[in-house]
Amino acid sequence: MGEVIAAFRAQAESGGVGLRADVPEDMPLADIDPLRVREVLVNLTANALRHTPRGGEVRIAVEVTSRGLCFSVTDSGTGIAPEDLPHVFERFYKTADSTGSGLGLAIARNLVLAHGGQIEADSAARRGTTIRFMLPFRPAAGAAAQ
Repeated sequence: MGEVIAAFRAQAESGGVGLRADVPEDMPLADIDPLRVREVLVNLTANALRHTPRGGEVRIAVEVTSRGLCFSVTDSGTGIAPEDLPHVFERFYKTADSTGSGLGLAIARNLVLAHGGQIEADSAARRGTTIRFMLPFRPAAGAAAQ
């Protein structure tokens, strides 16, 4: 997640948006594809920054839960309208204020599903959006010895 924060720090600062990561200090190593997980986080972070006004904040977090490894990207932006929320992971679906291609969240969904995970969106108008994705947690080889 540090790479994702570093990649977007300048954009966040120029837009007047706070950007932070919450990673537990005792986070265990996990057997995941770091490139694909990074791709999902980059997509979600780019969307969050695009829809968060100056003075807002984007938070990226990860934790181990009973459901697995849970990543989330939360923004304090404009939110997603209730009628759009069920469709945001569909290919080419765009909301009225979207400037993207309508593929980013569909690609993120496919990457998460390919890892045996789940992805969901929660949003409230003028309160922001949280996109969460859960991946099965498997300790990395040799992690028990650490």
